[in-house]
Amino acid sequence: MEPQRTKRPSRDVVRRRLLDAAEKVLVSHGYGAASVDAITEAAGLSRGALYSNFTDKEDLYLALLDEQEQREIDELHAIFAEHRDLNRFLDIVMSRGASPHRDARAQMILEVELWLLAMRSPAVRARMVAIQRREVEAIASALSRVESELSPVELASVVAAILDGLLMQRMLDPEHLHDTILVDTLRFLARLLGLLPADGPTP
Repeated sequence: MEPQRTKRPSRDVVRRRLLDAAEKVLVSHGYGAASVDAITEAAGLSRGALYSNFTDKEDLYLALLDEQEQREIDELHAIFAEHRDLNRFLDIVMSRGASPHRDARAQMILEVELWLLAMRSPAVRARMVAIQRREVEAIASALSRVESELSPVELASVVAAILDGLLMQRMLDPEHLHDTILVDTLRFLARLLGLLPADGPTP
């Protein structure tokens, strides 16, 4: 009787395991200590599995950031498509965790680590710019009817920077900023920009 062959995981499954392991290793040890060996060990895979799916560690982490950003954009688009009223949209976002970011800590750590790397590597910078522009353009599309001295893309960049800055401050000092600060800030900005009535309900 021939021994039963072990079924190999599909390429999608292997890729998912590598991405999940990379995120865990990054949060635990930081980018510098997140070696290929540490990632593949956490994923229960070989180095060959990583290099057959990604060019190198940088490529793996950029793919992880790209996926996280796109998932966030898709999720917010889906919520807004169902709840076109902006106040209702913000209520739904808050009910799903008081933040547009599902795993905000891991995502922010990843963004900061890759930003530092991008300041030294033109190739990483180019990919980071492409990811960032997609996020900004998604925000800009929601601000296209706002009258401002800034273009929608410039205004969207300001909004994204404010939210990222608040998120970083809250992670550093959570006792100083309440857990709904991001959504409350979005509602405040929406009132300033005329997207919500100025005398709307107070969060």
